[in-house]
Amino acid sequence: MVIILILFYVGTLLVNNYNSRIQLIDASRKRFVTVFEKQAMAMGYFFSEREQDLVALSGSREISTYFENKALGMSMQYGLGTSLLDMQHSFTTLADSKKIGEVKIYNWIAFVQSDGTPVTTVSPQVKKNIQRRFQQNLSLADNCMGTILEKRNNTTHAVITVPYFFKYRFMGYIVADVTLETAFHHLLDTWDVGDSSRIYLFCPKSKALFMAEDPVFGKWVSEHLAHEKKRSGFIQLKGLELGREKQVLVFSRVVHTPFFLIHIFPDDKFSSGINPRDALLIMVLLFLLVFGSVGFLIHSNTQKQLLAGQVEASRRNAREFQQQNDILFMEIAERKKMEKALEKANRELSQTSLTLNCILKSATEFAIAAIDSKSCIIHFNPAAERLFQVKREEIMGQHFSTLDFFSRVGNEQFYQILDIAQKQGKFEYDLIWKNSVDGGQLFRLVVMPMHNDDGINVGFILFVVDNTTRYRSEEKLRLSEERYRTLVENMPDIVFSIDENFLITTVNIPNSPSYSLEAGDIVGRSFEQFIHEQDRKQLQKLTRSDFREKKKYRRGVRFRFLSGAGKSSWVDLNLHYQYNNDGSFSGANGVLTNIAERKLLEAQLVRTERLAAAGQLAASIAHEINSPLAGISALLALVRKKNLNDKKAIEEIDLIRSAFESIGSTVKKLLNLNRPGLDYMQRANINAIVHDTVKLSEAYLKKKGIIARLELSECVPDFDCHPQDLGQVFLNFINNTIEAVESARGAGGDKFEILSCQNEILITTRVSADKIFVDYVDTGPGIAPEDLDKIFDPFFTTKKQLGMGFGLSICHEIILRHNGTLRALPRENGAWFAMEFSPVREV
Repeated sequence: MVIILILFYVGTLLVNNYNSRIQLIDASRKRFVTVFEKQAMAMGYFFSEREQDLVALSGSREISTYFENKALGMSMQYGLGTSLLDMQHSFTTLADSKKIGEVKIYNWIAFVQSDGTPVTTVSPQVKKNIQRRFQQNLSLADNCMGTILEKRNNTTHAVITVPYFFKYRFMGYIVADVTLETAFHHLLDTWDVGDSSRIYLFCPKSKALFMAEDPVFGKWVSEHLAHEKKRSGFIQLKGLELGREKQVLVFSRVVHTPFFLIHIFPDDKFSSGINPRDALLIMVLLFLLVFGSVGFLIHSNTQKQLLAGQVEASRRNAREFQQQNDILFMEIAERKKMEKALEKANRELSQTSLTLNCILKSATEFAIAAIDSKSCIIHFNPAAERLFQVKREEIMGQHFSTLDFFSRVGNEQFYQILDIAQKQGKFEYDLIWKNSVDGGQLFRLVVMPMHNDDGINVGFILFVVDNTTRYRSEEKLRLSEERYRTLVENMPDIVFSIDENFLITTVNIPNSPSYSLEAGDIVGRSFEQFIHEQDRKQLQKLTRSDFREKKKYRRGVRFRFLSGAGKSSWVDLNLHYQYNNDGSFSGANGVLTNIAERKLLEAQLVRTERLAAAGQLAASIAHEINSPLAGISALLALVRKKNLNDKKAIEEIDLIRSAFESIGSTVKKLLNLNRPGLDYMQRANINAIVHDTVKLSEAYLKKKGIIARLELSECVPDFDCHPQDLGQVFLNFINNTIEAVESARGAGGDKFEILSCQNEILITTRVSADKIFVDYVDTGPGIAPEDLDKIFDPFFTTKKQLGMGFGLSICHEIILRHNGTLRALPRENGAWFAMEFSPVREV
């Protein structure tokens, strides 16, 4: 029983020992993989830093300056060679500044065009290698960053490329050469697996194993790792012997690169030279000897405890390594995020700085200056140099008051401007310096504060624009406009402008009683609204004809202008047409000249000429009548002398002689029509003349069915007049009324209802303001409105058969000879004649 228990106990120890060794090997391997992954991560970070160096270099001003000069067509002798040396200097400075310890990281840095030709200066051998490398290894169509490994002269090199774009165009690569042994020596070690371990770098794209001498081994690694998707792991090298010992391959991906880091070491390093299966075999042999010694059992139990402690320590170390690995990964991820943000901020800052520099250099129309919080100048663009007539080198760092421009403004006033700009965020100020030589100068000053990220004011930006030319032009324009406005406002004519729709845009109304319009009543209305409807068609016809012939001017057009309150005035129109480039009408400017007085003078001239013609006709008629009358009168005198004893014959002869004398008197009056003042004037009352004339025609009026009604004022005074001539005026009015009523009845009319329901004549007299007013109104068909201004003209008549056109003309002349006026006023039905006399006081 004891032997069975001892055997069971020893068997349990053997099994536990075997499991403990297996767990110990696994823990050691995991710990090694963790450490190896950190080394791969360090190697990846090394390559990432190199790419970041080249990315930062691509944003340098020297490279962009070279391509800007090249785009401008500069030659190597002028501008382009200098910028190329600057770019080479920036590459050399970066290569010299990056070291690991005392060893330089970069062998060389160059700029390579898309066809593989280096731009910067490199050795001929390097230039040849670069061209060959780009032709064999690089895909230029990718235009992306990358790292290529190659072996030259028993030394492994890493070639890092970063594409460069200028104004969104791909221009080539920035290429850097790094000796890989330097990174391996400082970043990697063999940990604790002995000097017999070896570290390699495998590139799946080219299926090449670097720093490996055996091509068979490189081919084997390519077959096993070309399609490997895990981040890290172990591979047992079966069927491949490297030396006398069995080897184990550990691989891990190098982050941010397409490479694998490979570590090869002997398999027995983790088992302390004893394989678990061999150990199990030995333990079995020892199990056979356990029965010989209790001490062997105690030793085995002690070894078990030691192995358990080692396993626990391995597990604890593995957990610690895993925690450190997680923290390292988080730190690396956070650092990468910060680096990306910093890279983005640097690109934005570079772009902003480039844009700002371009804006400041291209601002040739206005001066830009910046001052700090102490009012010292910290920026001065070329336009400011020209405006202030001072060099940038002379004024930088000086107080703003040293400039003559700001000294003329005054320190106190300028500080007030800065204070207002600080409070309001912006301040604009016009500086006008007048003089008697050239009219003065005008400057526009704009002040804006500058703040840092904490919102603290660190200075001001000043913009100054020289508006002197515009200021002087505006002054001249203002004076010209004032002179033009004064000239137009004092013109007696209407000056106006119309647009393409004939709407009035501007107008000047002279201060004249002929116009009862204001400019506000006309602007915006159609010009045709102010043309008399009888003249509108003629004016439209003329303008259409002008548009077809593309005339520029139309002068001397006369029409009646509606001057307000239903009044119209005769005007003379002059137009200047304007056309667009396509020939369409775009507007016109015009002048309206009032010719009402001229028309009145022309009408009076026509009336005078007609009266002269009437006088000549009357003289001719009187001559033709007087000659026979003289003969008849002589014969009657002879007959009367022969029949003196025959009383009846004498009476008949005297009756005939009286009729001939009446004819002679009428002819005499006809001759004296245009020779006033020849008849004898006598004092009479207008009421008596009206009463006697109506009494003389009363029987004839009654026969025609017309009633004559008189409303005569008793206050009418006597005055010097020709009673027979004034009676002829009223008699002519009565005869015209009778003829008009008869003509209307013949056309089908019966009654004309204005004053009453019957055909009537109303004659009224009144006195007002030392003047005598007489109105003659009838209920006949009346006078057409268009004939009111013509009825007093000689030869004008509306009677179709017997009218000669002299009746009202004679009446008009008679009233004028009596220092009076005669007007025909409009009525809806019937005629209305208004007479006005100035009374003569008794002496």
